[in-house]
Amino acid sequence: MKILLVIFALFSACSTSGVPSAGETNRRDVPDAAPDAWEGVDSEETSDTANDHDFEPKDCSVYLPMTQCVSNDDCLSFETCLGSLSCPEPPCYGLCDAFPGVCAPKPTPRSCVKKSDCPQGFLCQRFSPSMPDIRGICIHSPSSDACFSDEDCEPSFVCAWAHVCDPFDICLAPDYPGRCLPKPPDRACYQNSDCKPDEHCENAIVCAFDNEACVSKMGECKSGAPFGCMQDEDCLSGSSSAFCVESFTCKATACPVADKKGFCVKPVVAQCYTDAFCSKNYLCVSSFPCPPQTTCAERGFPGFCLSTKDLKPSVTVSVEGEDFSVGKTLYALIVNQSAFPVFLDPCNAGFVKVDDSYLSPPLSLQTCAKTEQVRFVTLPSGKGFAIPFVPGFPGTYQIETIFKIGCEQGVYNPTCATTLQELKSESMPFKVQ
Repeated sequence: MKILLVIFALFSACSTSGVPSAGETNRRDVPDAAPDAWEGVDSEETSDTANDHDFEPKDCSVYLPMTQCVSNDDCLSFETCLGSLSCPEPPCYGLCDAFPGVCAPKPTPRSCVKKSDCPQGFLCQRFSPSMPDIRGICIHSPSSDACFSDEDCEPSFVCAWAHVCDPFDICLAPDYPGRCLPKPPDRACYQNSDCKPDEHCENAIVCAFDNEACVSKMGECKSGAPFGCMQDEDCLSGSSSAFCVESFTCKATACPVADKKGFCVKPVVAQCYTDAFCSKNYLCVSSFPCPPQTTCAERGFPGFCLSTKDLKPSVTVSVEGEDFSVGKTLYALIVNQSAFPVFLDPCNAGFVKVDDSYLSPPLSLQTCAKTEQVRFVTLPSGKGFAIPFVPGFPGTYQIETIFKIGCEQGVYNPTCATTLQELKSESMPFKVQ
């Protein structure tokens, strides 16, 4: 298959198109949630500790949680480091000479709707469970039994503990594969969905991909609905407290997302799980809040708040096709390679430019609804999709996408941190004959 890879992502600003101005949102009461308030070991203490152990760290990576990185060397072999940012006066984050990015499964510039569309050793990261016809992207697979859904497994197996973020729902952490395991009999389970609605799954183990000594095992369905939280108070346990994330309650007349329960995460100081933990004009970067019963649950670490003026979103655009000729179907691939979510209008997901002139209409996802109620799709780190298009005449083409950051989720006409500007990325030019 002939593939035109993107090697250029343009970050620029242009005029906005109908998104309301940003208003003050409810913020979590987190003390000193600022990028310079790093909850790590200061350099002086580090030096003393290192000398005591006859060990002198060469860089900051030894102090980063397993989900954060400054280079690919800090991630697992099937992961890549997305969104690490340099700073003008290092060190800028504890001992780090760069703001850390996030480790996520390594995306590729190849699209898919099922696992067999990808080469051996790769897995299809579908775009949306609720919209299976929208093409996703192939990612590097951690093992032969990795999966995102039962479709990726043999008939007598099920996919357990995959984390799949639906861009049409509340979406925070990157997608992360689960494992294909033998289908559990009645009353046995790997996850709550294997049990009745008034039951939950207990004592199941599904091994993480970096734990070779682990052995997965089934659990049991127990009486009582699965726990979930709607607010922080639901996470109180004795004298300890935690935060509730990924829950949603519609406060408007109508919302595109149904009310849903979230899950509890550990309390943090000077860190964040979502933008609500940060001050105005700051966004949460490199956060990885993974829910229970996922292979990434143990990797569910908080991120840090960074000023929007210091952010450099990275969205890549590439074009895939077997024949770059007039009348042949090509695919525009759009992938978020930032360490935080980006947001796109599904009615204006891509723009085709031929010899410096834009074609009409723009490329859109199948869910596009031309109404006054604008609904964005959310791309977490490493998430991507492909839109088909057919060139109608020869020329030099480019595909462009416009996106936003820091947007509200679960509502129509969301406010965003980039209300007064739109961020743009485009593919390399390519010839159609």
